Amino acid sequence: MCMISKSIKNPSFNIILAFFTLSSIIVNYFFSIRFEENDDIAMLLISSGEYSGTIDNHLVYINFIFGSLLNTFYSFLPGLEWYSIAFVALNTLSISLIAKVIFRSSYSAIFKATLLIFLFSIFINFSVILQFTRTAAILSIAGLSVIYNSKHKYVGALIFILGSLIRFEMTILILVISFPLILISTINIKDYFFNKNFRIIAFTVFISFFCKIADYAYYNMDSEWKSYMEFNKLRGKINDNPNVVYTNLNLPDNISLENY
Repeated sequence: MCMISKSIKNPSFNIILAFFTLSSIIVNYFFSIRFEENDDIAMLLISSGEYSGTIDNHLVYINFIFGSLLNTFYSFLPGLEWYSIAFVALNTLSISLIAKVIFRSSYSAIFKATLLIFLFSIFINFSVILQFTRTAAILSIAGLSVIYNSKHKYVGALIFILGSLIRFEMTILILVISFPLILISTINIKDYFFNKNFRIIAFTVFISFFCKIADYAYYNMDSEWKSYMEFNKLRGKINDNPNVVYTNLNLPDNISLENY
């Protein structure tokens, strides 16, 4: 009875992962998966080869390294929708890792239950509505949680780096938000360099920046892609501008928003 009680209070990661995997299958059986943004649809078409007829790792918003991984799966089994599968799998893995950290924490049973219910509600939403930025965010949170609350710290580093490949800006935002908590764990500044967690995070951030620089260099190698990335950056500033509707009202008669 003692062993059963302990396994319920702190189940193994495999049990947690199996639970969320089964939950994901059930949820997706009753509800259709959809993408929150058209950007995901475009990247799906590019990576699968449906857009140009050839699989491509230039996913615009996602690092070419992750795009290359998707291309590998598409080349072996082109009949499967690997883009969607990858994001469902990564969401499930991230939530499972965070759940394991919560189970292992020293919080009260009521607070743990509250956190797990909240986490499960996030999981349901992430399972039905896929969005690459949100997946990058949950991967980053999971990675940092594992680094600071598990002996498998390099697994956490890998998870964080994977999130940076999907959306670099989001992982850095999560890191900045979490930085006060990172500082609190080490009181003396001189101890930072001797703190294993801090050193692993520094190494992880370095690798993430290196991958981002490599991605930038990869696009600059192709003049057409370089031009498109510059165009897309400017286009994004227009589309994301909250004043664009009002600006459109003041355009000359012979110019419309489509001209941009």
